[in-house]
Amino acid sequence: MTIDAIIDVVIWTASAQIVTDLAARYLVYNKESYQRTVSNFERAKARRDKIVSSLSASESSTPATQNATTPSSSSGLPNKKGKKASQKSSGGGGLSSQQKKIDKAEEDVAVASTDVAARHSVPGFGRSVLFLILFRVMGAKYAGQAVAVLPFVPISFFRKFTKRGLPEEFPDNCCSILFVYMMCTLSVRVLAGQIFTVHPPSGVRSTSFMDTAKAQKLMKSFGVEEELKEARKMFSS
Repeated sequence: MTIDAIIDVVIWTASAQIVTDLAARYLVYNKESYQRTVSNFERAKARRDKIVSSLSASESSTPATQNATTPSSSSGLPNKKGKKASQKSSGGGGLSSQQKKIDKAEEDVAVASTDVAARHSVPGFGRSVLFLILFRVMGAKYAGQAVAVLPFVPISFFRKFTKRGLPEEFPDNCCSILFVYMMCTLSVRVLAGQIFTVHPPSGVRSTSFMDTAKAQKLMKSFGVEEELKEARKMFSS
């Protein structure tokens, strides 16, 4: 009975992970809209990197040009001060313009990253719901049964997890369905996810649906944008 229960949990856990990953690949990741969203993110990131690299190149070339013009201006102190002031004023304007370009590029990357992450949040939510249902089904099927036996007696703190849902008369090294399901989630599910799950591109920050542009427009149309922002600040602090 113990081996059969463990095999049952392993098969159902791996099957649920593989099915949800394949369904997400077919319904979301293979669609043209998702490919276009990823392309927009890659282009925004490339533009940002190009602007940053050009700014770094201009900053590295500025000291060389200043050193080249210094010897020719050794005749008078007032002219030297005037040249330095003009260089500072022109350089400050150039840096301000470049910084605005960088800020705009960073904003475009953040928006594109949020759009890509939102595409991944929907399959992730569906996967979580499916595994919650699977846990309830497995818990009802093997309620009050010892589905595994450890070769040692765990300490009292871990026995709260290993014997959760089991009667007190069971030996202390017996394991309930909760512990076996947790172990399968940390091993079989992760392994199957590494093979079949489509991961977001590098640089995409994880986000929720409330951070997407559509959600922001929806909240603004209902007039609850500021209230929700204040509520999220309170919970995050």
